[in-house]
Amino acid sequence: MLGLGAVGVAAAPMLQGGLERFLGAAARKDPTGLTGLLPNGGGFRYYSVVSSVPEKTAATFRLTVDGLVDRPGSYTLDELRALPQTRVVRDVQCVTGWRVPQTAFEGVTLSRILDAAGVQARGRAIRFTCFDGAYSESLTLD
Repeated sequence: MLGLGAVGVAAAPMLQGGLERFLGAAARKDPTGLTGLLPNGGGFRYYSVVSSVPEKTAATFRLTVDGLVDRPGSYTLDELRALPQTRVVRDVQCVTGWRVPQTAFEGVTLSRILDAAGVQARGRAIRFTCFDGAYSESLTLD
């Protein structure tokens, strides 16, 4: 049993990656949308309380920065990827109670985006809004 457990632990990342690639390819060719009911359909699963969620692609994605900044603007995904990238590993915890420990995040630091925008002195907080319009979160700048 210990040997089988060790093989499972060693092979799991490769098997999961293969399953995600297979399901992702199937989902992209599925006109019915039924593959969306399967777990790990080759990418991030998005849940929402709104009736429909707009589909975003690399070509249509935009990160908009506005409000109390000197230089409002928006970034395409390619523009964000061209900026210096950082990798951090943190626990993710949802307000509903579930938790995913040691989750890796990669991308541009928020401080770099805010520095480029030029946050005004009277700015005290930042508000993040999800593209479906249903979810938002605020953090103080401190």
